[in-house]
Amino acid sequence: MNKDIEGLFVTQGGVATSGQILKLITRYQFNRLVDSGAIERIWQGIYCVGEPTDELRLKGLDLSCG
Repeated sequence: MNKDIEGLFVTQGGVATSGQILKLITRYQFNRLVDSGAIERIWQGIYCVGEPTDELRLKGLDLSCG
């Protein structure tokens, strides 16, 4: 995975929006990360690295609400 993407997830507590990710990589690269399981969708437009935990789901919900 791209170092910029890893840094994004680290600075945001393990979650990121698709818009934030797509500022760093192409749509094709994004789809490959999702298809390979490197990142997981936890809410519409919200992703995490690896298996989503309850804590990550709550962080994702907070991120989606602004």
